[in-house]
Amino acid sequence: MASRLFWLLILALALAVWFVNGNLTHFTYWGWLSFILYICLQLVFGQRAVAGRSLFFVSVATIIVFGVLAMAALNEPDSLLARTVDDYGLGLYFLGTYLVHYMPLAVIVATMHDDDMTFSLRSASLISGAAGLFGLYLLHQSPDEIYGVDVHTSLAAGASTLFVFVAVLWLWSGRV
Repeated sequence: MASRLFWLLILALALAVWFVNGNLTHFTYWGWLSFILYICLQLVFGQRAVAGRSLFFVSVATIIVFGVLAMAALNEPDSLLARTVDDYGLGLYFLGTYLVHYMPLAVIVATMHDDDMTFSLRSASLISGAAGLFGLYLLHQSPDEIYGVDVHTSLAAGASTLFVFVAVLWLWSGRV
């Protein structure tokens, strides 16, 4: 179980990231808002507050990681990722990408309860809720315009639906 000091430090880091870079045109920062909520629940109420709910938070963070990996795989020279490498260099790019995109998932997975990874109708609804949050984002934003990649809203929505389907089947199969 993580200590109160750990959660205070993670909260300070999360708020710093949000105030320095927070921009709701990027789904990453919708994810950071959910991560800040996760941290606050842990800090104020402890593990019992997120027990049975962690799959929502881990699913939001996983959608973000898959999106970053997909954009990197597309390797488009005018993408947001390529421009970031050009502007800040490869070292800062890797450090920033880990901090902003991968660290929330690592913290959530490391602190979530084992019971959260068993299949139930609730777990399916939490995963679907994360995809629904991404769907709300897609109603307001266009990934191809924001990130500079050739991924249109319908493709992103389809990928999110596929993610939910695979995640629910994975849990259902008992292979967790």
